Amino acid sequence: MSKHTSSPLKSLEYDSAYENMLTRASRGFAADDQLMGMVRSRRTRHFGAGRNIINEETVDTTGRTASALMLIERDDVRLGNIDAHTTQVAEFSKANVASMAKMMFENLHQITEATGNVLDAKGERLSIDMLIDLIEKTEWRFDDDGNVVRDGQAFVVHPDLAPRLRELEETQEHRDRMEELRTTKLAEWNASRRCRRIGKESK
Repeated sequence: MSKHTSSPLKSLEYDSAYENMLTRASRGFAADDQLMGMVRSRRTRHFGAGRNIINEETVDTTGRTASALMLIERDDVRLGNIDAHTTQVAEFSKANVASMAKMMFENLHQITEATGNVLDAKGERLSIDMLIDLIEKTEWRFDDDGNVVRDGQAFVVHPDLAPRLRELEETQEHRDRMEELRTTKLAEWNASRRCRRIGKESK
């Protein structure tokens, strides 16, 4: 009479496969998320402080962890309840994506605070001029034809603020100010490119 024992190696393989499945599920929900779907990501084994270089200024961010919990009922496993387990994986993935979004905004807040890219409304009512002030603090990129490159950029607001944004009315004065800002940013962009070319040629 033989006695069956499970191999530790097989257990590790199963755990690894299950972890990969959860990772793929979370990535799938992130790709379908309205916000996180716009964020580029790559897998890395690095954990700890991150280094960000913004406008030649270095900002170190503290390590943060995105996490979610999943409760697996014993009876669902014993009875092979696939529908229940699928629901659990989906809920876990949604919670994980929400945790990743929270971590991302915490990092962004730390970076913008350190670089001075935070606009204090000082209790004033939201206005288009205030939004232009905010846009002025951002880094602009242009293509070779002088057109603004908006790839990877998004304007994200709290849901409670969205209706107030729709009520704002743009005037010709606002449009003129934006065009003046675009001209200034384009000149800064061209100047920075010339400096980079000179730096490369001098090496």
